[in-house]
Amino acid sequence: MNALAQQRLAALAGWFDRNSRQGWTPLGDKLLIGQFAAIVPTNFAEPPPVVDYHPDALPFFVSDEACVGMSFADFETGAPATQDRGDQRLSHVLWLVNDGKLPPFGLVPLIDPREPIGEAVARAGLAIDLDAFPVLAVPLWPLNANAQYVLGHRLPFAPKPGAADPDMPTDPMPAGFVGSDRF
Repeated sequence: MNALAQQRLAALAGWFDRNSRQGWTPLGDKLLIGQFAAIVPTNFAEPPPVVDYHPDALPFFVSDEACVGMSFADFETGAPATQDRGDQRLSHVLWLVNDGKLPPFGLVPLIDPREPIGEAVARAGLAIDLDAFPVLAVPLWPLNANAQYVLGHRLPFAPKPGAADPDMPTDPMPAGFVGSDRF
C-alpha cells in the first residue's frame, strides 16, 4: 500500500482514538468514553476474525497488507460507554467523509460473518486507486434490521472523484479534553 493510503488510514485511526479518549468532568469526576471505532488488521482471504462482540462496538477491518508497519488500538468488544449506537457512529463517519472532514476511503459492507472479506470487497467492485485510498470493511450483521436497511443503501462507499484530505489536526487534544474540537 502506498504511503498516501497509509497516511489516510492513520489519520482516520487517530480521529477514532481522539473520540474515544476518557476525560474529567468539571468537578473532577472521571468521564468514561467508550471506543468510538477501531481499525482491525485482518487477512482478507479469511472471514472476519472477530464475530462475537456487542452490536454497538464498531470494527473496521483493513487488510494486513495495508497495515504493514502500522499499529492501532486494540478492538474493545464490549458495549462502548457513553457512545451513540454503532449504526449512528458509522453514519456519522460517512457524513464526515462526504463533507471532507475525514480523509477519504472506500468502505465495503460485510453481510455474512462466514464470508471471506476479500470476496465481499471483490463483489462490491469499488473502482478506486488502492495506492491512494484505503479500503475498509464494516460488518452490518450485528445491527438491527432497520440500520442494516438504511446503511445497506449507502454502502459500498467510494471516495468522491478528486477527494482530497481535510486539514487534519496533528497535535494531540489538550489534557482532559473530551471529544473533538474539530467536528
